[in-house]
Amino acid sequence: MRPNTGSWLRGDDMKVLFLTTHVAGERKPSTDAASQTIIDDMSRLGADVTRLSQERDGTNRRSSTFGRQIRDFLRSAQFDVVIIHHAALGWVTEILPNHVRVVALVHGIEHEVHQRSSHSSRPWSQWLCRKQARLLQRLESQLAQRADEIWTFTPHDAAFFARLSGGRRTRVMTPSGLANPSIATISKTHDVALLSDWTSPSNIDGLQWFLTQVYPKLPPDITIRIGGKGADWLVGRYRNVAYQSFVGNTHKFLAEARVAAILTISDVGMHADTLTALSAGSRIVATPCALRGLSALPSDVVAAGDPDTFAKQLAAAIRAPDDGGVRIEAMRWTSERKHRHSMELAAGLRIAPPAPSTQPAELTATA
Repeated sequence: MRPNTGSWLRGDDMKVLFLTTHVAGERKPSTDAASQTIIDDMSRLGADVTRLSQERDGTNRRSSTFGRQIRDFLRSAQFDVVIIHHAALGWVTEILPNHVRVVALVHGIEHEVHQRSSHSSRPWSQWLCRKQARLLQRLESQLAQRADEIWTFTPHDAAFFARLSGGRRTRVMTPSGLANPSIATISKTHDVALLSDWTSPSNIDGLQWFLTQVYPKLPPDITIRIGGKGADWLVGRYRNVAYQSFVGNTHKFLAEARVAAILTISDVGMHADTLTALSAGSRIVATPCALRGLSALPSDVVAAGDPDTFAKQLAAAIRAPDDGGVRIEAMRWTSERKHRHSMELAAGLRIAPPAPSTQPAELTATA
């Protein structure tokens, strides 16, 4: 392991050990979209990224096997930085040598998620969630106080970890989908698209809010398509609502709708659903939480916090003419955000910054 000297390297000289978790029983360990974007962007900057994953069983327990794997990797290769992904791996800091440069990549304030989940009606679930919240709170503190830098996805989370760490450097990372000119050829086939992971309690709460309070206020001829795993109970229950569990091409799914509805109701973590919709060039009606921390948004991104306003804004967006300007503005916003993220990531890794971004020809031609 190379010592933490504070010097900057060329991208192709940088070696990164990325420590993360995966769901128990998963045949091929996967990484959530936001973090996978960071891994991909580090690779594009020239860094050599090695991903090492611990099986996650829901208890956030430390693993002696995973600890031995980490020690073996550190002995076998000269890594410049170790990135610890998720507070649940905060215990890893105990086995890392003091000279190792550590970056904490955190997804929201995880103990608060479990505290909110403790309001479950089942006493056993309440007790378990409270126990996990206390453990994660300790791990968050342990990780924050050992990390040389802390990377978050929102300013709110960055402020929390800056206080927790005693003022260590925090960076707000801004991953986004790639601007995709191919969406110009996609025809609109329905009015409203909703896309998310409906296995998440907060996401399903947002969907229930939409179906019970917004949907009844919409014109009866509006067509709605809902995508993402975890909502099979929707099939056949609502007029003009189609459900698709597996969505292979998220950009195409969203681009085929006249407007995307984003239903985020939690202040935790980043707004992956919003960023996906923006990179698809969609008009967007979103809850205020879904737009938290995003600035200089395209003009056709509208916030609506109550059911009446949400329904009215959806109907107005559906009726609005589509001259292609919405798509171009969203793609330009995504491209500029992508470059800012690459610059911040390069600074966090201490490697030479990337060259100025080159936008798709379609964007530069209309600038």
